[in-house]
Amino acid sequence: MPNFEIGKYALVDEPTPDGLGVFIYQKNLFHTPQHPSQPISARPSLYLVPHEEIAVHYAKTKFSPVQPVVASAKVKNLKLVDFRKKENIKIFLAGFKTYLVQELETKKLNWLKEISVKTALENTTPEKVRSGHLSELVTSLGLNFKEYCQSLGYQGVVALEGGEGTGVNYHDTYIIFDPTQVQITQEKILKS
Repeated sequence: MPNFEIGKYALVDEPTPDGLGVFIYQKNLFHTPQHPSQPISARPSLYLVPHEEIAVHYAKTKFSPVQPVVASAKVKNLKLVDFRKKENIKIFLAGFKTYLVQELETKKLNWLKEISVKTALENTTPEKVRSGHLSELVTSLGLNFKEYCQSLGYQGVVALEGGEGTGVNYHDTYIIFDPTQVQITQEKILKS
């Protein structure tokens, strides 16, 4: 079982002028599809990591007994919110809370959307939103989170994440909201 060092797999991307994000001109990343038979365009968003050995580890530990698959991917010209920096999280949360309050006050929301917005407001605290817990953030804040990021011109998020299980410590994780912006260049079926 590999034991990756903290920070060894953090990559530097070009900062955006507003300082809240990074711009990726072109990058090769890796994806571990939970359901390999599902077409990429049918997935709500894609989680990607910067190194194949991290993706292999996830494929073999997170999604077993499914036949593990690792996909090589290429992304181009993406602007991502950078949650690797605590100050960005703080800035983002302040704007996001304002966005959610405006959603509640100015729009006639159906009951399900209203519950979703109220839940997002409750979960938008520095204790609950921090680097290393990106999947929790995206899951608990749902579409509101994605819509707010996109309203700022961002197509996804990058954060420092810890691995599921043992063997992988902190590394960059990229979430791309629109899977059609990711080009899968190769899929490799791994031996279990």
